[in-house]
Amino acid sequence: MLGIAALLAAPISSSESRDMELGNRIPYTVVDQYQECVADLPSRVRTQDRPMGEEFVKEYFAEHDNSQILSRWIFSESSYNPLALRGDAAGLSQLRPLAARSVGLRTASKSELSCLMGLDEDSTYAALLLAARNAVLQDALPYEVLSHIHEPFDPHKSLAGGLMYLNLAAFRGDLEGAFGRYHGGPNQELHGPRTRRYVEKILTVQ
Repeated sequence: MLGIAALLAAPISSSESRDMELGNRIPYTVVDQYQECVADLPSRVRTQDRPMGEEFVKEYFAEHDNSQILSRWIFSESSYNPLALRGDAAGLSQLRPLAARSVGLRTASKSELSCLMGLDEDSTYAALLLAARNAVLQDALPYEVLSHIHEPFDPHKSLAGGLMYLNLAAFRGDLEGAFGRYHGGPNQELHGPRTRRYVEKILTVQ
């Protein structure tokens, strides 16, 4: 079985660099509506259409030596849905806030989310994220704004951050240990049947 170093060594697709070259921005007036809630929101935010999930993920990993394994991993996490949310685990790679911050991703503050949603800041973080995600699905909040302030919802950053966190989760360089720790936490003795099924589903050749 290939080691985690080999898994992460191969190049990823150039989709992200192509996307950045487009340079599209949403209008100043749209940003102005949210500047009060998000003080450091850029004067213009990069336009980001919600991508086709499976197609986007497979293209992102297309040039990777382990593209099929990585695609199955993302399917297991989010079913290729960039707006997937389970509790406070968000995005394609289902990163929770602490894990996201550990790999350099920005996560929205409770004050930002409550301000954007007009909700009490005493609401749970998961409830505020859910309200923001639902607002995007209902076209009441621009996806660009949400994915900027909570980067696990940004598809490129979610995949890159997930790979980095997978690397941090590596256990003596083996994939089974890495995916097990990604799903079940660092203590392998606590990994139960769900984690073992998760790892098996990702690593089983189809």
